[in-house]
Amino acid sequence: MINQLHAAGANVATTSDGVQLPLTGSEQSLKVNGELVEVYIYESTGAANADAAGISPDGQTIKEDQVILTLNISASPPHFYKKDLLIAFYSGSTSAVLNALQSALGPEIAGS
Repeated sequence: MINQLHAAGANVATTSDGVQLPLTGSEQSLKVNGELVEVYIYESTGAANADAAGISPDGQTIKEDQVILTLNISASPPHFYKKDLLIAFYSGSTSAVLNALQSALGPEIAGS
């Protein structure tokens, strides 16, 4: 994914900044053009699909083990992307980041 983001013209760096969402994949925090993007990496497509199915269409809630958790995101809209074994989360509205994520991962699966 990092190579695809670079190919889309984004500057990408790993970071220890981050927020842990209630997703089951292994989390990696990235800075894409200076903005935080959380990436979750799964061992199987089934596990990635199961987590993706628990994200509400507006990206504001995530269902995990029959519990619905509401994300406390007031300033920036949430954006979720999924491709193969990856789910990426970005809370922001910077068009360069949104365009790079869409180029690398395809259209949003949830969010606004």
